[in-house]
Amino acid sequence: MKKLIVTGVLLIGLATGLKAQYVLREADTEFNRFHYKKAAVLYERAYKKKATRYAAGRLGDCYRLNLDDVEAEAWYAIASKGEAAKPDMVLQYADVLRRNAKYPEAKQQYERYAGNADVKSRILSCDTAQAWVTQPSAHRVSNVKELNTSASDWAPVIYDGQVVLASDRGVGDELAARKGLLRFGRDRRPDTREDGWTGNNYMHLLYQNTAEKVKEFPLEADTRYHVGPASFSLDDEMFFARTYVSTRLTGRMTTIRLEIFSSKKDAAGRWGKPQAFAYNKPDLYSVGDPFITFDGKTLYFSSDMPGGKGGMDIYKCVRKEDGSWSAPEAVNAVNTPGNERTPAMASGVFYFSSDGYIGLGGLDIMRLSPGAAVPQNMGVPVNSSRDDFACALWPWGRSPICPPTAQAGRAKTMYTPWSIRSCRHRHHLSARFRQHRHRP
Repeated sequence: MKKLIVTGVLLIGLATGLKAQYVLREADTEFNRFHYKKAAVLYERAYKKKATRYAAGRLGDCYRLNLDDVEAEAWYAIASKGEAAKPDMVLQYADVLRRNAKYPEAKQQYERYAGNADVKSRILSCDTAQAWVTQPSAHRVSNVKELNTSASDWAPVIYDGQVVLASDRGVGDELAARKGLLRFGRDRRPDTREDGWTGNNYMHLLYQNTAEKVKEFPLEADTRYHVGPASFSLDDEMFFARTYVSTRLTGRMTTIRLEIFSSKKDAAGRWGKPQAFAYNKPDLYSVGDPFITFDGKTLYFSSDMPGGKGGMDIYKCVRKEDGSWSAPEAVNAVNTPGNERTPAMASGVFYFSSDGYIGLGGLDIMRLSPGAAVPQNMGVPVNSSRDDFACALWPWGRSPICPPTAQAGRAKTMYTPWSIRSCRHRHHLSARFRQHRHRP
């Protein structure tokens, strides 16, 4: 009788283990397709059947890639526990602790990892961040609640007295079917109904002024996939990024890259057919985060094109007299082996975001002033331990959006949307406030 009971227990255990392995294989398949939302569900199911360090680590990866650092921290803590932990899990755990502003704990994990690679700058960032938190700058930052939703809302710019932003929220029936993903198998077209990476809608451009609800920006971008961010010159020309989707089906997995397009508004107020940027090469590299100077003469953008310092670097092109663009020139005064993104220029000051400098965690907003040798981190509260990026600079000559409390006879305060902040696994708009007297 005892033998029968033991045999039954072993068979049940074997069946459970086999089922866990099957679920794990399914999870790996979804993960390798970059379907992190689906993969997370399957890895958690596999972990409940059989708790393994591998499943915990993959769950950490899924949540990290979807910007949910709170959940990622919990799973990396399991995957990195003990002497048998893989070094890359220790490093991921340290990074996510830093992004969650747990700097002493992050430093401890970096020191634990230090024998595998040079992490001196990350350890120094932990010490520096703690000092910055206790000594914030005079900037005032608040949540732009009238624009934020539970979706990702980011990259605000001011155009013609309106806020134009990129978002993956739905706005009416016309956007209900606009969903998708950034990476997919080339044996099939990408799904236009669901984002395999995040499970959200595609990014699209929206706009809002003080009197209206958020609406879809009136641009036919010639794609059903991601659109944004955008940038505008004072002569009604806009530049925007959109995802490139190949028409070729090769049966291999591929990374969907970014391209830049431009559009001009005609006399009737309609935006024209998008024109491809001369240096789009989506089969080789991405170009994105366009910023056109207010005079329309210089285009800044980020790219991972060959020859850079590493990750995404910032480049610029100058418009020639015939309207064509000069060859891309790396802005090496700011580029690092890390990632530089979302460039912007105003009054000679160059703004961008980077994770390649000493910072609070993730991307921090930096500025390079005229004559300065190195960029300056804008510190707390402009930056947080999460990703902070997408500066929106105010073009003089446009009607400013005034707060509803502005009273006649007073100097109007210009509220300048300044940056976006990643809050858990969503992006939200923040604002930096500056007081200006209006120019005549």
